[in-house]
Amino acid sequence: MSIRPATENDGPALRPLYDAFQAEVGGPSFLHEAWDDAWTDLRRHADQGLAFLAEEDDRIIGFGFGTIPADTPELCRITDLYVVPASRRRGVGQELLRALVDAVTPHNVTAVGLDVMVDNAAAVAMYRRLGFAPLEYFMVAQSDLLADRLSSDTRRASVGSLHVQTDDEKAVERALAQFMPRMGHSDWTRVEPAVNGWVTVTDELCDRDRSAQRRVGGELSDRLGVPVVAFAVEEEAVVRFLLFERGRMVDEYLSVPTYYGDLNKADELSLAANPTLVARLTGADPARVRAVARVASSYDADRCPYCARTRIVLAEKGIEYETVVVDLDDRPAWIYEKNPKGCVPVFEDDTFVLSESAVINEYLDERYPEPALLPADPAERALARMLVFRFDDLSRPYYALRRGEEGARERLDHELAGLDALLEAQQYLTGAAFGLADAAYVPWILRARERMDVDLHPFPALSEWLERLSERPSIAAEIDLVAAL
Repeated sequence: MSIRPATENDGPALRPLYDAFQAEVGGPSFLHEAWDDAWTDLRRHADQGLAFLAEEDDRIIGFGFGTIPADTPELCRITDLYVVPASRRRGVGQELLRALVDAVTPHNVTAVGLDVMVDNAAAVAMYRRLGFAPLEYFMVAQSDLLADRLSSDTRRASVGSLHVQTDDEKAVERALAQFMPRMGHSDWTRVEPAVNGWVTVTDELCDRDRSAQRRVGGELSDRLGVPVVAFAVEEEAVVRFLLFERGRMVDEYLSVPTYYGDLNKADELSLAANPTLVARLTGADPARVRAVARVASSYDADRCPYCARTRIVLAEKGIEYETVVVDLDDRPAWIYEKNPKGCVPVFEDDTFVLSESAVINEYLDERYPEPALLPADPAERALARMLVFRFDDLSRPYYALRRGEEGARERLDHELAGLDALLEAQQYLTGAAFGLADAAYVPWILRARERMDVDLHPFPALSEWLERLSERPSIAAEIDLVAAL
């Protein structure tokens, strides 16, 4: 792959790529620009020396165009950046960015800006990793919907409900009768018959008083000894729920539609989204719930790199799952029933329980064979397993460095150098395709770089591997999570 400046002669070859780019952007028509208008702009960018093409085997596989606006000479604005799908996750986009940055260096440019679609998670993760940060949002509303909401003088409804994990509807009614009278005046309370093992409780007091909803959830969980989820839709926009076990609130989750923008750091660290549970309780489309969720957490299960291994594999396989967070400083008794060592992750598939992330991931690869994360060839498969089980060579100096042990950094660098040498000859740890070995190592290397200031620049092949992985949604999610810890 090579990068070269674009010229006027490249127009015919660029046209189909530009059409593919526009089709992939999607969205309303005003986001799209006709080719003739776009080509006029692109020729101007080429005249400025800010138009580059990526080529491979005599064909164009990507383009990057920028401009330095006359009214903001200190800013280079990247107007278009596109790589054909078959050539992604290979660092092509980053090389196009590098060419543009090198080209503007002599012009005393102090900042580089670009536009990115909010639902392009892989691109957002890559740009954040490179140092881009959002400064403003371009927001769009349907004009008729906006007019309707601006003219409305009524506050949209807030709805609260509680979901009790039991089939015993009468037990729920008895528990409510014992404590509801002292909670405050309520015009009505309804207990719905059990569906899928959950009894739903709705109450007028919980609709108008979120603190009452918390108290009711805690009381029901304490008296019945079962999990209770308190769920709320606030003004048809914010989805919030709380999970109670044995009378104690153990988790609080928030799902915020994307038009609310990013949460502040305090909220990111105290709230998390669990789209699978939201979807199950509401009947909403899980994909839609995931699209509007902000996922961040400070809980130990999220900090644990062993859990990250399995999260990555679940994401690569597209497997829907539910997460139960374990406080590793106050481990509940039930975790020792699942795993006598009390360690996470623990994976439960109906009544089948597994521990140890490497074993869980191999099970997932065999149970859900597409896409395969281990090679088909027996010898290559064995080598991939061997690399996963050699992981302790990296984890020992990693944890030693966290403890501040003398010589730990040198031992860690030695292991990173070995991985770097392996990646000089191949794109992934076990060959040409992403696999279980990549999922096994990347959580620690991410945390070493982000949380322990380990410099990866001395290991260029390893750095390129990490950038390549960061374009995968499964890894991009982990990068965002680690950044929020």
